[in-house]
Amino acid sequence: MGNRAIIKADGSSAAIYLHWNGGRDSVQAFLTYCKLKGHRPPETDGYGWARLCQVIGNYFGGSLSIGIVSAEATGEYCDNGAYIIKNWEIVRRENFDGPEQNEYDLNEMLLDIDAAQPEKERIGEYLKAEEVKTADIQIGDEIIFMDWNGDMQKSAVVGIGTDRCVNGQNVLGIPYMDRYGNGSPADNINNYIRTETARRIKAEQKKPAAEESPVAIFINEELNGIEMKFRRKPDDETREALKEKGFKWHRKKAVWYAKRSPEKEAFAAEIAKAVTK
Repeated sequence: MGNRAIIKADGSSAAIYLHWNGGRDSVQAFLTYCKLKGHRPPETDGYGWARLCQVIGNYFGGSLSIGIVSAEATGEYCDNGAYIIKNWEIVRRENFDGPEQNEYDLNEMLLDIDAAQPEKERIGEYLKAEEVKTADIQIGDEIIFMDWNGDMQKSAVVGIGTDRCVNGQNVLGIPYMDRYGNGSPADNINNYIRTETARRIKAEQKKPAAEESPVAIFINEELNGIEMKFRRKPDDETREALKEKGFKWHRKKAVWYAKRSPEKEAFAAEIAKAVTK
């Protein structure tokens, strides 16, 4: 006995047999993990099946947990029938009409699956980050994401787009990072976060601000201002640049401050990047 299921896709000649963890919450977690990793969907590419088998096999270990069967299998002999998937989602079921299993928290299951993968392929930090609306991201937020080749990358937001077109797209209000290009990061469309949501590193995942950066940037919502706090007194050239951009020194709070604007936020981010001590 086990907790058996078949996973297959329309048009595919093969399917996966699970002897254990065939409940819907487990199967959806396996699929979601593969989607987060950026693996190609099985119905479009044989490598998708291979990566799914790899993820599940790493999770189970042993030798009596997963198999390859014909796609003609309908799961009539399985506790959970068959799952038909598309783009890493369950689109319908076969030979199952009972209550769906709902025992495991998705994020906890994803972390368990991740912990079973080879260390260099884990994405735990990404899973622990909070998914937020891109419109809520601010300058200084650190974003974690999967690169085109599946590697996990981190980058801080250095500015918010102004009302202008970059590569044919209006970037007003869109946050951007400094990842590509030799000029201003605002001039490369690939630096902008153009998805509806992104994963932002939580405060508890970060090192203390004093260790992380010599300059901290704060947004004063009440006064519609932007403030910069330096770990050490900035040099003459930096102070002159701050003054030219309209920043003033606040002796009591020990910060440089100005009225908030996209241009001043971008300037503050550039200063923070340039100051290394």
